[in-house]
Amino acid sequence: MARRRKPADSPARKPGDGGAVLLSGAGAIGPVGPGGRPAGVALDVDRELVVLVDARVLVDVARRAVLAEAREQLYAGKRPGGGPQRPLSARHAADPRRVSDKRGVRTGHMADELRATPIKGDTGRAESTIAVPTDRNVFIATEAKRGVRYLGIGPAHAAAAERAMGEAIAAMVAGKRVEPEQGEPVAREEPTP
Repeated sequence: MARRRKPADSPARKPGDGGAVLLSGAGAIGPVGPGGRPAGVALDVDRELVVLVDARVLVDVARRAVLAEAREQLYAGKRPGGGPQRPLSARHAADPRRVSDKRGVRTGHMADELRATPIKGDTGRAESTIAVPTDRNVFIATEAKRGVRYLGIGPAHAAAAERAMGEAIAAMVAGKRVEPEQGEPVAREEPTP
């Protein structure tokens, strides 16, 4: 699988490259307040400023951040919401084949092989799903009947996705070309948060 590329310093994005143009023009750009002066956050530019945002890029960086965070939470024995996961029974915790005493991490396979589906959509709207390895579907279904959940979006996942998207948007605003990676990334290949 191809590794994630860093945003290139050149060439700069242009309106014809595709994506949503958030700001375009010269002069003061931003909301207008009383007396025609800028209100809130405004940019004062002497040349055209074009910021192109590709939804596929945001989905790509968010899904990678969520994969890494979900893996860390599984290894830490946390529920998606951040609280402690339900403990193992004494019999299961004493299994000598276990690499961790945390629920859902007997060998680490499920945590390491979490994957994201390929990105579906276009520059304006895109999506991807995080899933466990298919050989763990029965385990996940059995655990769900017991009220145990391993995947979901909690505060740590949302914060990781927000940070990743903020970095991608900052690169876009700086005029760097940021492109989404396709394929199905897996958690073990993503850097830890």
